[in-house]
Amino acid sequence: MLKRFLITLAVVSFFLPVVALADQITILQFNENGDNASFNLTDNGSSEEFTVSNTVQVTLGAVYGGTLGGTTVNATIVIDAISLDEATNPSGAVSETGFGSVADFTISNLADGLLLGGSFNGALLSGLSGDTTVTLQDSWPPSSKVTYTSDYDIFSPGPGQILTNQGFALSVSGLSPALGIAGAGSTGFITSTNGSGTGTFSESFSDQETPEPVTFLLAGGALLGLGLLRKRKSHPVL
Repeated sequence: MLKRFLITLAVVSFFLPVVALADQITILQFNENGDNASFNLTDNGSSEEFTVSNTVQVTLGAVYGGTLGGTTVNATIVIDAISLDEATNPSGAVSETGFGSVADFTISNLADGLLLGGSFNGALLSGLSGDTTVTLQDSWPPSSKVTYTSDYDIFSPGPGQILTNQGFALSVSGLSPALGIAGAGSTGFITSTNGSGTGTFSESFSDQETPEPVTFLLAGGALLGLGLLRKRKSHPVL
């Protein structure tokens, strides 16, 4: 009976969860300078286009290191993403998927080069009907959803870590006109509008998965117990 228990304990211990702690890092954040309202949603009749090309204030994360990390610089942000999927409006919650069959974006300036760029595929735009704020967000996994690039080494994991996530969230406020779907139906493309934008680009690293110490203790104790039982049977007490 004891032998069966020890065998079961040894087997179960190897299936205990492993620890993988996620470390989310802000790559950069931006705010549009002034009230330029240069973030545009355009109803093209058979598609919706999300565009911006303007100077923004960019706060760089510590990942940039050196003299750039933690500083604020002016940079030009350029985004052009198209969705062929009509928006839906269930219970006043407007959402439109599919932005970026592949969409490119860049955040750069002459002095510092390409701070961040890349592409995204299938971003979600959402907000409340009649509201003046809308968000556009996307992330990976899966790996094809968001791809980053930069002139700087900002994607390298630390010792014992792996890159597990990259994503962004953009918010456009002060929409004029307010968010709504063209026509009287509950589906359709979002009415052309524009507003001022802010956004955050981030990534996450996780420690490579290693068993918890208790796993080793349980497994080791069970195996030690089995060894003692075997020794006791091979050397019976007279």
